[in-house]
Amino acid sequence: MGLSNLVKREYPWIIIFLATQIGIFSFHYRDFESKFFPVVNNFRVVHVLEQSEETGSVVYVKFDKLRGCELVGVRMTDSNGWRVNFKFLEDYETDDSYKSRGLGNHVTGPWWINTVNWSNIQIEAIHKCDPFGNTISYIQKIK
Repeated sequence: MGLSNLVKREYPWIIIFLATQIGIFSFHYRDFESKFFPVVNNFRVVHVLEQSEETGSVVYVKFDKLRGCELVGVRMTDSNGWRVNFKFLEDYETDDSYKSRGLGNHVTGPWWINTVNWSNIQIEAIHKCDPFGNTISYIQKIK
């Protein structure tokens, strides 16, 4: 029996296998994209302006933007999953909306983060890279 006869005989199973693989990949595509193709990478705090238990921290950060996606927002959570309040203190000529940055290395700030333990929070940057959903870059994972 030749290969072509085998393919003809098993054709329905090949289609089922391929459809299943495509379905599984599309279901986990965003996780795959977040892990292997993040929009933001190499995040680090480069300067702490002030820090106190009462007022939190004011910091400058540095990161690399690797892909030309539009910023949707930033989310910060503590080790219990609670949201951490923060605010971008940068002056955008009295416009306080989020701004997408170009590709490359960036230093930005100050950011006010309502914690003195800023190194123990998870920070996620959420971007719109395509019309099918948002891409999450885990720019700082909880240690």
